[in-house]
Amino acid sequence: MKKTVLLISALLSCCLAYSQEASVESGNHGELTIIPRVDFDAYVPFQNPREYASVDFGTTSLYTLFEGDFADHFSFSVCNHWLSTTPGDLYKNTFHSDECNWLDWATITGQFGNFFFTAGKDIIALATNENEANDYDSHYQMNTYLWNALQTYQWGGRVGWISSDESSQAGFQFTTSPAGEMFYSGKFAYTAFGGHDFENASVKASVTFMRNFLERDEVGDKFTRMYAISGKYRFADFTPGLDVFYMSTRHFGCSLTCEADFNDHLGILGKVSYERIANMNRFNDALAAGASLYWYPLKGSRDLRIHGMAAYGNYSDGSYDPGVSFSIGATYFFNITVF
Repeated sequence: MKKTVLLISALLSCCLAYSQEASVESGNHGELTIIPRVDFDAYVPFQNPREYASVDFGTTSLYTLFEGDFADHFSFSVCNHWLSTTPGDLYKNTFHSDECNWLDWATITGQFGNFFFTAGKDIIALATNENEANDYDSHYQMNTYLWNALQTYQWGGRVGWISSDESSQAGFQFTTSPAGEMFYSGKFAYTAFGGHDFENASVKASVTFMRNFLERDEVGDKFTRMYAISGKYRFADFTPGLDVFYMSTRHFGCSLTCEADFNDHLGILGKVSYERIANMNRFNDALAAGASLYWYPLKGSRDLRIHGMAAYGNYSDGSYDPGVSFSIGATYFFNITVF
């Protein structure tokens, strides 16, 4: 085992030395971030807590993020989800479009002047602040039912325009549909998106048509339409944000967040969301609220993040299940310059 570790270290050192020399000559750049996250979670339902209370390892996972530039106009980004508390599911779902798997995204982007294109496995460009956060930064207990139920990592591509100062962009995206069990199911989603960054604020909007679960010969609307708009405003160390979305399946939601950094070592995220979801001939109201405190103990670095989270939710797996959740954990970002 020690010989294997020494061999890998030697090869990595040679690779880094060679790639650093190449990057000086070509201007190319690649960064690998290894991201282990460890969670210890507890859930206490209001009904029958003695019977249904649970303790587990939550979203304990191992991720890697590899991104950078190559050639003059091209960049890449690859995020892998190698391990979870149920690692077998990640690999069993390899070809699924309705479930997470070991590859979150893998994209190549080309930009020529004010125009760009992206191809590969990407994130559906839903205009919500909630959709921006990477999974290793999220707490599912605080997020909306939409975020937990809709699989937004899909294969496809996008084309668009971006202003010279990069403050405005607009485009169109074509992807596989989350309603297709496999990514080769022949069901697709179409999204138009746009946004603008002001000096202290940002706003964005999107319209998505997703092919739904109805088959070719079944009667009904074969596309689910989703409209979303969101914004953020930054002042001092506080950044409040608002998401509003509506789906033609009679699913409406809004979410209010506030992020704050008190100093270099302490930050907080607070969130409350409300959703009204049609279920047959009735509506269910979903409410989630919570806060997560972040502590960065390393001096001059945010590579190590320790969190403590508490949240309330009353909608789980499509049925009413009010209760409170707690989580403590740590995430480490180990950065390596590859080339």
